[in-house]
Amino acid sequence: MSPGESVGITADGATCWIRHLSHATIAAVAKAFASVQYPTFHALELRDCELDQYATEKLATTLHAMPMLSLVSVAFLKCVFAEGVVPVLARCFRDTASLRELRLDGCRDLSMTSLMTLTGLCDRVEVLHLTSCKLPRQAGLILGQSLASCEHLLSLVLSHNNLGDGGVRAIADAFDPHKKSHRRKPLGTLELLDLRDNGISNAGFASVLGIGVRHLNVSHNKITSVHELSVRRPSHLCSLDISYNPITAAGFETMAHVISSSTTRVGESLTGLNIENCCLTVDGLQALKQAIEHNPQTTLKELRLGEDNSIEDAKTRVVLSELLECIGSVRPDIECIISPAIVPKVAVTIPVVTDETVDEDVALSSPMSRASTTSAPDVEGIVRQTVATMTSVLETNMTEFMERHEQRCVVDAGLHDVRVKVDALERHVPRVDARLDQLTDRIAAMNAELRTCLCPSTAVTPL
Repeated sequence: MSPGESVGITADGATCWIRHLSHATIAAVAKAFASVQYPTFHALELRDCELDQYATEKLATTLHAMPMLSLVSVAFLKCVFAEGVVPVLARCFRDTASLRELRLDGCRDLSMTSLMTLTGLCDRVEVLHLTSCKLPRQAGLILGQSLASCEHLLSLVLSHNNLGDGGVRAIADAFDPHKKSHRRKPLGTLELLDLRDNGISNAGFASVLGIGVRHLNVSHNKITSVHELSVRRPSHLCSLDISYNPITAAGFETMAHVISSSTTRVGESLTGLNIENCCLTVDGLQALKQAIEHNPQTTLKELRLGEDNSIEDAKTRVVLSELLECIGSVRPDIECIISPAIVPKVAVTIPVVTDETVDEDVALSSPMSRASTTSAPDVEGIVRQTVATMTSVLETNMTEFMERHEQRCVVDAGLHDVRVKVDALERHVPRVDARLDQLTDRIAAMNAELRTCLCPSTAVTPL
């Protein structure tokens, strides 16, 4: 089978992809599969497909006709599931004992019934991805029940959904050995748990820490405190990505306590910490600096600081420079990453402030902050080129915006006409119902009169 418009195999022969599958293209897909006698692929990827029941049943029949096929991974990317399709898929892959990975990305119309049916395939699955599927809190309840039987699960990615604290708490209950469930034995430790962009607050974060996981990603949420991190002391946690959360100053003090405390189990296992764009303040930076100084034996190997930590506030930049100098002198093996520059693993030196530079801002002692004065004549040219580029991009964006605005106006006008017609129909429906009731009553009365008229004529006259 050679790559075509609807179906093809990757160059390494490991993945078969199907695009735009529908009732109109299933015949070509089935024909392409029929030409394969010995399938070499172990992964099936369906992208941008409108899966109706007819096309899905034909695909299932085609796959069943390939006895040598052993699927390890199945992925649905931006697919639309019509009613009745998911049960067909479940029947198709239920007997696939080799299935280890199930991925759904961008399947935004997935109903709770369909989700419940699909998760029934996860008994042997090791990798489960349900990203950008608009999963609500109720989906967390369904996943909590289904995951209780997933004894082999290693990676769970649920990013860019709407699970919230309630949904996350239900999922965490599936991993709690003290909760009653029908599983045969407790679930093991996850290698990866990704809950980015799910509207999780402090309560949800506290629930997540009860899950045994090595690499945890809770970025782009609403977490302000990490107090539970020192209370629960997750011993398996190796890396924590809590970037893009509005962490408070008290939260950074707790985080520093976790790093500096030698008796805290999480301090003995945590090697990676990402706090990019977490609203770091002077107090937070000083707390991290003191934590490194007080505990040079910390197992921390990587510390990520985002662009918001390099703000123009002079005092904050000075304290950040002091933190980098402390890391370079106390623990030069710690890789401190300030996006987009990586601070080298050497002692950091602060630039000497002379009389000529007293009024200038303090620059960070990183490779990205060292600029030669000989490049000054080119600054104006760079600025002009940048302004021209930004102007061109702005004009293009404005043109696209106006086109989208005009299209939206047309759509809104059409919707308004539809609403007017619907309102008119709603006003006339009661009248039609009343007329139908009147007609029903008249018909009943006429039937009664007919019976009265027919009874005397049909009676038998005695002799």
